[in-house]
Amino acid sequence: MLRTTLAAGLGLLAILCEPVVDTPAHAQSGRGYDQPTAQLPGGVRNREDADVNRVAVLVNDKPITLYDISQRLSLLLATTGGVENEDQLRVLRRRVVQTLIDDKLKLNEARQLEFLDQFPEEAFEQQFARQAARFNASPEQFEQVLRQVGSSREAMMEQIKAQFVWDQLVRARYGNRAAVGGDEVDAYLERLKASAGMYEYRLAEIQLLVQDPRDRPRIRSTAAQLVNQIQAGELDFATAAIQFSQSTTAANGGNLGWIPQDQLRPAWAEVVPQMEPDTIAGPVATPGALFILQLQDRRRILSADPLDAQLDLARALTSFDETTTQERVERIVETLNKELDGFGGCDDLPSIAQRAGLDQVFEPSAIPLRSLRKGIRDRVKDLDVGQATRPMVGNDGIMVMAVCGKSAPEVQMPAFDEVRNRMEGERLAAFARRYIRDLKRDAVIDYRVPKDQLF
Repeated sequence: MLRTTLAAGLGLLAILCEPVVDTPAHAQSGRGYDQPTAQLPGGVRNREDADVNRVAVLVNDKPITLYDISQRLSLLLATTGGVENEDQLRVLRRRVVQTLIDDKLKLNEARQLEFLDQFPEEAFEQQFARQAARFNASPEQFEQVLRQVGSSREAMMEQIKAQFVWDQLVRARYGNRAAVGGDEVDAYLERLKASAGMYEYRLAEIQLLVQDPRDRPRIRSTAAQLVNQIQAGELDFATAAIQFSQSTTAANGGNLGWIPQDQLRPAWAEVVPQMEPDTIAGPVATPGALFILQLQDRRRILSADPLDAQLDLARALTSFDETTTQERVERIVETLNKELDGFGGCDDLPSIAQRAGLDQVFEPSAIPLRSLRKGIRDRVKDLDVGQATRPMVGNDGIMVMAVCGKSAPEVQMPAFDEVRNRMEGERLAAFARRYIRDLKRDAVIDYRVPKDQLF
């Protein structure tokens, strides 16, 4: 299986994206899934011999071509870390097509309202530069990596333009209606104080509706199969939510955000407190639906949590490519282990990396411990300042991390303006969902390539 990622292309963010193992593994996964030749839908197998400008979907007479789909799909594959099989790829293709349809509707609405003309091209260039900066890259470097993963600057710019203009349009149209009064913020803060010490949970859901009680056994069987597949690692939870969930959260991978314990559904309240982070439970029955729940994290409200500590982490790594051999991997790991025996602090990392053959070294950057993947988090959470991990070998490369600074978690009430901004953001998001739903309901969407080929 080929798992080319933006993180690997830039040598960044691997700490968040890939599993870590203790011993050297094959430089390339042996699953054999040929991802690139499966990207183009509609029976198109590669760009060289395909009519990539063929129109796949017309949205109010605005075309989406197979090439548009391919470019956006390549971008999504890169940012999600790849897929394991054709079923997962089909789910991502469906997501890409639906997102492209939404983007066409958003930009068309902005044009019709003469709203798009308010933004010069420089505004979108700045957004592209900000996106590149998230990866510690210049716009030119970012553009090069996009080409390496099979996408393009144009595909990214189209996505940026649609989202940027849409956010501004929603705010201009609904900003007054989304305004939050001071009394509402005060009431929220009072509730927060009363909940101090109580757990809150970051959850994701897969909802399977039961509209006819006679269907409940069949739907329960489907839910049980999904649980088994997810627990066996055959299916990613977010991918399953996108494909199967009948909740409005499906498009976002089922994510529900943080929910205080006293606000859980009654049926959930019996299950969630017994769960451990990074586990799933279900099917959980309610009168009208069955749920599969994923507990992503938990914390106590207004209480110190070790996971809220900030670490200044320096990183050294090298990425695998098609020429990487098992022997090279073992040689690098052996050298690193010898060098790290005498590790004297973060200043030693560049020279150690050079001697071991790690070709990318990054200055320390502040990273919340909570944001790290569990495998990485477990490696660094107990390290003192000036200590380093042992070599970590993942699907994409080898990495060493060093703790150059650490700040203890602080407990404090959120600021008044922070709460108000978050509440207004949630209201604007609800208005935005209804707005795009209405635009889609009234749109003429003509599939020129059969859906069974696109999806």
